Amino acid sequence: MDVNELDIERYLLGEMDNQEAEQFQVSMKQNKDLADEVALQQALMNGIINNGSTDIKATLERIHQEIIKGEHQASSTEIENRPQKAASNNTLYYIIGIVIFAIAGYFLYNYWSSNTVETPEVKEETTLFAAHYQPYSLDNVRNADSDMETQLIKTYQNKDYDAFLQTYGQLSESNQSNPKYIIARGTVLLERDNTAEALALFYSVYSQNELYKDAGLWYTALCHLKDDNISIARDNLQRIVSEFGADNPYVKKAQTLLGEL
Repeated sequence: MDVNELDIERYLLGEMDNQEAEQFQVSMKQNKDLADEVALQQALMNGIINNGSTDIKATLERIHQEIIKGEHQASSTEIENRPQKAASNNTLYYIIGIVIFAIAGYFLYNYWSSNTVETPEVKEETTLFAAHYQPYSLDNVRNADSDMETQLIKTYQNKDYDAFLQTYGQLSESNQSNPKYIIARGTVLLERDNTAEALALFYSVYSQNELYKDAGLWYTALCHLKDDNISIARDNLQRIVSEFGADNPYVKKAQTLLGEL
């Protein structure tokens, strides 16, 4: 039985009928080179299939078909002048090279996939905000004229912000206008990513109350930093530095943050 690469492929893929398969097996017993080629291709194909790479197997079969088609389209003179065994070996080596490359790529891909941890990108502005943000310090207010104010301060200090907001809504109108309570409420909203409402509260403080202007500007700058409005945040920080003395704690904070922007 004359054997070529197509016969080896058909045999390994189970495309021969019983009679052809028996004749092929006889040929393998009589031809050690043929038996070695079949064993090598069988081992390579089993390695791909056992590793679940059906895409690689399909690609390999397509390459085989293209090689076979190309050989069939070659001129008869070229085929006659080329030793049959050399052509067979060249085709085999080409296929083996493709298979080895495919298997190596498959294993490398699995290795990289299993050992690569995707690190979520963190914006620099978000990192700076987290590094410089601290909640407003709401100390006990002297002369708190109601248990409601005492409860308000306690809930804020304990970070029970739901209770804080609820209590704030129950304060008298005059107490709700206390700039300390407004700033505290603004920081709660800022922590909850409600920067628009927080900005309105901080603006009302620094535009109407000179005593708390430094705190209002500082938290306004942090709001803009959190929203990635860097130029506006920088303007507010520069106002703190230019309008207040060097011993002001917010001036020191503003200078540090400006140096990092």
